[in-house]
Amino acid sequence: TRTCPPSRPLAEPFQANLIVQVPGQTVAAHIDGVYFERASRFDVPQWLLAVMKFSKLFDDEFVPQIQIVAYAHEWDDVSRRRGEFVYWGDNSGSYGSVAPLPRRGIGCDGSRPVHAATPYRPDVR
Repeated sequence: TRTCPPSRPLAEPFQANLIVQVPGQTVAAHIDGVYFERASRFDVPQWLLAVMKFSKLFDDEFVPQIQIVAYAHEWDDVSRRRGEFVYWGDNSGSYGSVAPLPRRGIGCDGSRPVHAATPYRPDVR
């Protein structure tokens, strides 16, 4: 799958976010901020942008994005610490997951699939 569509061969940086997952916590299911050519979080509520995206009525004005989920840790006992990246790509209810491997990253358009993280260090309360 191409990351950038033919009509936009280069990514234009416009926003940076940082989410730090702490022990015992999760990142709830969500989509990242959706942008359209004539509508953004500066114009309308983000919940409405999500509705616009999932309605597919505004696909011709949708602005694709690239997000990198980076894992900066050194530990490699992934099965004990957990914190997998989980995503739902369609309406089937099935999901995929990616393990949080040390010093790696996951690239995706976070404004398209619903995604989350399983609890990191679920043994910590």
